[in-house]
Amino acid sequence: ELNKRDALDEELTKELKRVEAKNSGLKTVLNHLNHLGKNHWVYMTNVSLDSYNIFNCDLLLMTSTHLYPLEINHYDGLFEFKEELSLLNGKEPDQLPIESAQCVATLINAFSTIRSINLDVKGAAIFPSSTNQIRIYDEVPEIEIVGADQLDAFIKQMIRDEKNRKSDEKIDPRYIRWLREIDQQQPIWTIHISDEMKEHIHPGIACRACNGFDVTIGKEFVSCPCGKCEPLEEAIVRT
Repeated sequence: ELNKRDALDEELTKELKRVEAKNSGLKTVLNHLNHLGKNHWVYMTNVSLDSYNIFNCDLLLMTSTHLYPLEINHYDGLFEFKEELSLLNGKEPDQLPIESAQCVATLINAFSTIRSINLDVKGAAIFPSSTNQIRIYDEVPEIEIVGADQLDAFIKQMIRDEKNRKSDEKIDPRYIRWLREIDQQQPIWTIHISDEMKEHIHPGIACRACNGFDVTIGKEFVSCPCGKCEPLEEAIVRT
């Protein structure tokens, strides 16, 4: 909503672009999983592993035999990992995908061991963008690196991993309950809006579809020339 009103500062604009790219990558991975994955698999997205929202898992997938904590990175250009340093188009990215994936995999492995969750943990850093070239010069322990052209093969390997264990393809209900419990994400996150930002905020209700402000507000609905119609109560809450 702040972005629609041209009120985001440089840092928040940068963070918005990062989140939008992350969501685009997540959507790509989920599309491949929905196409190739097994119906009994379960997953959670945007899992916060601590109450401070520092350690996050983009996608945590559970099969009957394995846990896959997946770090998803939707980049354009050249990503390199050499001398234990991540570089995106020659510069260090704001978030370090390899290091993050390794850290999250280690945490998930520790959590599952403590709770006697008898599943193998296999972490991965996934780069699903077709416009992203990947060059890995160093050995990367604990996780797998998966590019866009390797994604389907990675999912098929998950199927083989499960089959090789002669699983009956049933997930223990206790494991699913544990999966729900590990997410420490707070229900509400707020952003401090400075006085300077408030001065630039565009007032009014914006259309949910086209972001335009030329809407008609009725007693029960908000309508827009683009054709989108939204219940008034929902529009007010969203705003």
